[in-house]
Amino acid sequence: MKNIYFISESTPGQGFGSYVIFYRHLIRLKQNNYKVHIVIPNYKNIFEDDSFIALQKEFTVLLVPFRKWWYPPYRFNHKLLRTFRYLLLYLGIRNYLVKNPPFFILTYFYLNYLNGFSVFLKKIFKCKLGIFLHDDKYLLAGQTEEVFVKYDLFLTQQSNIIWTVSNRLKIPNSDILKYITLPPIPEGKTVREKKLFTDKYLNPIIGFSGTLYPSYLPLLKMIAELANLFDGKLKIISSSKLDLNDYFENNRNVEIINSFKNNIDSLNFLGATCSAIFCGYPNDLDAMPWLISSFPSKFVEYSHTGLPIIITSAEGTALSDWAKSNNWELFTSDITLNGIKLLIEKIAEKNSWQRLANQTHLLAEKQFNPEIIQTAFENSFNC
Repeated sequence: MKNIYFISESTPGQGFGSYVIFYRHLIRLKQNNYKVHIVIPNYKNIFEDDSFIALQKEFTVLLVPFRKWWYPPYRFNHKLLRTFRYLLLYLGIRNYLVKNPPFFILTYFYLNYLNGFSVFLKKIFKCKLGIFLHDDKYLLAGQTEEVFVKYDLFLTQQSNIIWTVSNRLKIPNSDILKYITLPPIPEGKTVREKKLFTDKYLNPIIGFSGTLYPSYLPLLKMIAELANLFDGKLKIISSSKLDLNDYFENNRNVEIINSFKNNIDSLNFLGATCSAIFCGYPNDLDAMPWLISSFPSKFVEYSHTGLPIIITSAEGTALSDWAKSNNWELFTSDITLNGIKLLIEKIAEKNSWQRLANQTHLLAEKQFNPEIIQTAFENSFNC
């Protein structure tokens, strides 16, 4: 069996965001007869973490330290200190690595520690290295790319392939030929057959689930008010610390639901109780500049409900690029009452609702099919 190593500070596991994307890929690699090994930091109280315990049941997990009292300091932009730290980490797990030499190493373009260790191991074992690129690291860190330029070049020059979620998300100064656009892999189908229109959908019930930033609230209030024109409702699944009940106090057609423990439960709830899903972005790129390059994994997930999906996004974003190139009918960059009303009218009419649901179903069967995404991912190991 070929050995695949995932090496990162980000621990794969059930949940949301990149962590669950990694977990799904790794589970499928295991099912496809790869031997998967995970290298993560020895976090405090990690053995009391239920997600870590579950991870150990699926994979071999190797723990490496962030620091020990006698370690020299680690500086990611200092080649000598960086190399010495990686040597110490390597010596700690060398015997295991020699017995199970890597065929391919996976890492994540986030933070500045174990992705560099991945490069160190790649050079020793002369294997291939792939980097997941899901977010704009510089915006998340609140720092300019100049701070990381040397380290990032060290990573990208040694990588064989970079899996990005959008054509707009790239690492500065990297080789454009190394990129493959790979959608975030979803849980999988919750609906096997095409959804069919029922008369209750004449009063649209629009669902939303995900992280709520303050910029989302005026947009969701707008949707609630428009749904009310059709005697419809808005269901929001969120564990946000924002006081949603106060904000929507005057919108009697809004229901706030606490987040489910598992992503699949959220999808099943939306599919069973809603007639459409909202998966859009607000127009506030100044407050949320990462929207320009990010691609929402929840959109890929939502497609497996089989319901029509409303997308809003400003022009010049990865999401608007996708919507236009795929002729997504329920998309608008006119994020106003009039612009969104036109979309809600479509989901409140039988023929257009069915056409839009069919478009979602086709998307889940083809472009956002987890089997197709995984096959593309594994085929890229031959880069």
